[in-house]
Amino acid sequence: MKPGRKILVAAVAALLLVSLFYFPLRRKFSLHEGALINSGQSKRNAVIFFVNQDGKIVGRDTEIVSGATVLDDIKSLITQESLARAGGLLNAIPVGTAVRNVFIDENKCVYIDFERSIIDRHVGGTEGESLTLEALKRTMAENFPELDSMKLLVEGKELASLAGHISTRLKLKVK
Repeated sequence: MKPGRKILVAAVAALLLVSLFYFPLRRKFSLHEGALINSGQSKRNAVIFFVNQDGKIVGRDTEIVSGATVLDDIKSLITQESLARAGGLLNAIPVGTAVRNVFIDENKCVYIDFERSIIDRHVGGTEGESLTLEALKRTMAENFPELDSMKLLVEGKELASLAGHISTRLKLKVK
């Protein structure tokens, strides 16, 4: 074999070995370009928060199919939270509210970008806004302890408030 070909074969073999060991290790939780990487697709237990008849936030266990990233899991949970109804409980997020996008910054703040329906379908009032924000914060804290805060967006833009009562301009602590 020619010396140039030996070097090429050795380089390809080295790349294969590195990729075999490097990429499986990276799939555990790690911060990568603002997205926390999951260990792969599987089912996982989670908690979704609702409002009971007394106006208190209560959690209900559920199971989700874990996505490729934590961002997928966050989007899935919030979507379930806006669709699912547990017996006798009310949705804290308006029914049918869609999540457009989710991303995490370097400070472990999750940005949740909703469609306008979160405003248009919201019940309003200080208590309604408070319950929605608290349910979202508890969902993030319970299911994603690696996060420190969250920020709500609507149609990709900062949101002053959900219904005019509680400011959402600042990041909300989830811990």
